[in-house]
Amino acid sequence: MTFEKSIREYKGEYYYKNLIAKKIFLKNHIDSNATVVSELRVGNNKADLVIVNGHSVCYEIKTERDTLKRLPDQIKTFDKIFDRVYVVCSQNHIKNVLKITPENVGVFELSQKGALKEIKKASNNLGIDRSLMISSLRKNEYVYIAEKISGHVLVSSNMDTFSECLAIFENSPSCDLKSSIVKP
Repeated sequence: MTFEKSIREYKGEYYYKNLIAKKIFLKNHIDSNATVVSELRVGNNKADLVIVNGHSVCYEIKTERDTLKRLPDQIKTFDKIFDRVYVVCSQNHIKNVLKITPENVGVFELSQKGALKEIKKASNNLGIDRSLMISSLRKNEYVYIAEKISGHVLVSSNMDTFSECLAIFENSPSCDLKSSIVKP
């Protein structure tokens, strides 16, 4: 089966991700230092696609064959660390996605012809769950951020590094922490 035939019959997650990359990332961030991350672990969930460029935007994909069973928990989790959260879904899910999503979560609809239509705009989240954030990062990432925020090199033992970094995260204003996470 050819790729073109397969996407006519079923537009899977791979198709959605490529469409978001083409129509949102490349269109809006071509001359910037933006980064796209696929399948980012956040707590017990994975964000399908995240674009970071001075702020973080999460895109959770729901294809026509997906269920919406996990969506409320996914949104609740993603809302705790990303600046904005969007659900990108097929036409058959729009009505239910709009019922499920809180006011601040945006929604994109994927048409049969491959167009992304913004149905509801996402608004910025102000807070951040520091514990969830640090547990979603790799050790070298949270150490780098903690050192950047605190202004000093950490000299703690391997056993104490996570705790020391978490303490720095917890004592930092949300805006400083978010800024350190989304900027290189």
